[in-house]
Parts: sequence; C-alpha cells; structure tokens
Amino acid sequence: MKTKIKPLKNYVLLKALEKETKTKSGIHLPNIEKNTDSERGIVIETGNECSKYVKVDDIVIFSLTTSTIEQAEDIYYIVREDDIVAIANYPVTK
Repeated sequence: MKTKIKPLKNYVLLKALEKETKTKSGIHLPNIEKNTDSERGIVIETGNECSKYVKVDDIVIFSLTTSTIEQAEDIYYIVREDDIVAIANYPVTK
C-alpha cells in the first residue's frame, strides 16, 4: 500500500492494527472496543537510513512515543526505528 507520506532518515511509517476481539480459542471479549492496538502495527514505509531488519509488511511491536496520523478510517504512526522493540510476523488482522 502506498501513501503520500514518506518517512525520512531512520523513521518508519506504521499502520495501526485492530485489537483482537476474541482469543485464539474463540472466546469473545465483550468489553474490547473495536479500536486500534497502540502497540502493534504493520510497516508501510521505511526511511532511507533504516536497517535491513525492518521491512515493509513486517508486523512490529513499538513503544508509545509516536506521532499519530489519522487518514479516513485508518490510523498511522511515525516512529523511530529505535522505538521498534520487536518484529512479530505472525498472522493477525490487518
């Protein structure tokens, strides 16, 4: 997915992932609002100084010191590559 936002240097553009509303075993979590999970995102674009470890389409866990951009119904974050604490490439709802 291309956006009109291109991060510079060591910044990464992430799209927020939706919160899970049920557990892996199928139990519904009734008190979970259909909102975004502020600690997980999918990499949309990387800056030109980012390492080879963070790639487009990676699912990552990041710290919450971010800039937030809302576009239509989607929420995007711009984070420093250093704020990404883990790559978690497992199946999730995009």
